Amino acid sequence: MDTKLKQFIQKWLNKHCEVSDPTNKNQCFDLVVAWTDELGLPRTFTHLYAYQIYTVDTENKSKYFDKIPNSADAYPQAGDIVVWAKSHNGTAGHTAVATGVHQTQGKSTDWFEAF
Repeated sequence: MDTKLKQFIQKWLNKHCEVSDPTNKNQCFDLVVAWTDELGLPRTFTHLYAYQIYTVDTENKSKYFDKIPNSADAYPQAGDIVVWAKSHNGTAGHTAVATGVHQTQGKSTDWFEAF
């Protein structure tokens, strides 16, 4: 894990993060937007729901991010933004920042760690 990601995790660990929509406080979406802010990237996630980070394409988003579909041999690298589908919780989906810690063997027991 690189220093910038370690510092970001230390900064926000066990704290509420509100950076994007004060009408919908302290959501996973805010933490991901804070991560892109930390990286100095423009705010290209202007959606309402987390799952839309992956499903709604914009020209600016594709300039800064690669869209990698989930598969048995793909796992998130440290600092990657991970997005769960709307079906994850029936509404907004979920999003997080990958730490790079994982166990990937192409099996149903594979896992990765996310912040």
